[in-house]
Amino acid sequence: MIQHIHADGLATIQQHAKDLVAAAQKAAATKMTTAAWAAEMNRLRDHDKGIARRKIEQMYADAGKLGAVHPEQRARILVATNHASHMFGGLFASIIIVGGTVEHEVANALHVVVSPVAGAVKAVAGWVPGAVSSVGKLLGSIF
Repeated sequence: MIQHIHADGLATIQQHAKDLVAAAQKAAATKMTTAAWAAEMNRLRDHDKGIARRKIEQMYADAGKLGAVHPEQRARILVATNHASHMFGGLFASIIIVGGTVEHEVANALHVVVSPVAGAVKAVAGWVPGAVSSVGKLLGSIF
């Protein structure tokens, strides 16, 4: 269960980073208006919130099944689930923050002759190491 949560967290970070950069590239290529860019970022935010909800629900469902089969491990399962839930909460909060940073960078760049992609890549590059570290700390906090 923990290995799955760890891999899932890393995959979420990679996908979100790709999505943010792709949105910035789309804004640069299509000369998106600020309103269209804001709508695209809102779509990404809503998409990420849905993914977060589904991942957390699945994690608790898996933990419940595991606890039903192994009642002697329920305390450990509860501790692991609490740590993973905290990690996902922090990770998804950071996704919203980096999305806002990218949204701001691209909106500013759309008003000048600068490519919006550079600011988006800078914001994503600054976010990824901390996000990956938070997922890695999950294993250390449990064992």
